[in-house]
Formats: sequence, C-alpha cells, structure tokens
Amino acid sequence: MLSRESKFPAAEAPPAGAAAGPCAMGPTKGEELLSMHVWVFQNLDGGLALASGDKREQPQFTEIPEPRWKVRTVLDPESEPFEVGKPAVGVAIALVRRDGTTDVHQWSQAVEIVVESPFREPH
Repeated sequence: MLSRESKFPAAEAPPAGAAAGPCAMGPTKGEELLSMHVWVFQNLDGGLALASGDKREQPQFTEIPEPRWKVRTVLDPESEPFEVGKPAVGVAIALVRRDGTTDVHQWSQAVEIVVESPFREPH
C-alpha cells in the first residue's frame, strides 16, 4: 500500500510548482541500499496518474520487524491526481550492497493507493 501523497520535510520539498505523489515504501531484505528510484503509474478514466522519485542518500529506515526503504515522489507535470482505493503499479530500481558486492535490483508490482500508509514514518 502506498500513501496517496508524500509528506516532504522542508529541506526536501518538491520543486516549485510540483505536486507530491505517492510515498513508496518496502522491505530491504537484508541488503544495504545505496540508492533507490521509483515510478508509480495508475490508469484512470480521465487519463494517467504518474509520479517518480529517487533517494540517493539514506533511502532506508528502521522498522520492526525489518528495515524498510522509502522514496517520496512528485507528480509528473501532465499527471492526473492519484485516486485512493484504485490499483496502481510501482516500478523500482535499487543499487544495493550485500556481503561486499554491489548489484542492481529491479522489480514491479501491483500496489493500492491509500490515504495513509500503515507503516511508521521515520523520524
């Protein structure tokens, strides 16, 4: 589940004129994340909702029972707003390190857009 709108700290606010997109999160599966890049798409009756974002420094935070990653996104200029309760697709690419080896992982999966994520926000 992705919260409908990312909440940016003042120091990381989206560029002027850009609206916040979904906040993407997921488990790290024991790997050290070096950077994370995310795209979220949602087909709507009136068009397409599209957002993207990346986190190149400290993309992960601690959450019980396992560490998680988090990337705030912004809507693309011509994007429709994301609709709560409708399915979407999340696509991600991560640069990871495990046991001294650096690798790239990519995946896509169906996600649901919700008002707020059930996961704790990092401090």
